[in-house]
Amino acid sequence: MAYFSANIFEAFLPVALFIGLAWRGARSWRDVALTVSGALGAGLAAAFFWSPPSAAALLVSTAAQILAALLLTVSGGVARAAGALLLAGAAFGWAGDPELKILAASRVVNTDLLLNLSGIAVAFALTALLARLCRRLADFFPCARAPLTVTFALLTLTAPAGHALLALMKLEMLELTARRLTLVSLATNFPWAPLTLTL
Repeated sequence: MAYFSANIFEAFLPVALFIGLAWRGARSWRDVALTVSGALGAGLAAAFFWSPPSAAALLVSTAAQILAALLLTVSGGVARAAGALLLAGAAFGWAGDPELKILAASRVVNTDLLLNLSGIAVAFALTALLARLCRRLADFFPCARAPLTVTFALLTLTAPAGHALLALMKLEMLELTARRLTLVSLATNFPWAPLTLTL
């Protein structure tokens, strides 16, 4: 249960906090719910039907996520579409975790399955609540909005940047070095870790 909850926080919390801070203007709960559920459904469906992407496809995906992060600061429907794209990318990456196959390994509904599913549901609910609280905090302290937005944007893009670096090395566009592999490992497995190494 704890493993699946931690996976949810790792995959979705930085994205949710970034979107919560960057989205501006009044939005009804219905619009937000439809956007979020549609984005999550699209990401999960893409992970179910597509094989692991090639290095070139990974580069295109990373470029799309970076563009979405930049467009998220724009008001209106463009920001909603950019946020949906980031959420779909997070769902796609989360669904690609091989450990999630444990959930479907048993055809019998047992206590472990129910605990794991409840852990996922609680983690999603806490993520949404934290995003809402972060936005309220930024409304009370406007001077904190910009640094928080930049921080969560960097956390959101750390893992895609690591995947892009790995793809560039696979395509032999960059030389394969131990330091770059260390950066990829930190970015993809520990996206919250400060990247103290340089290229």
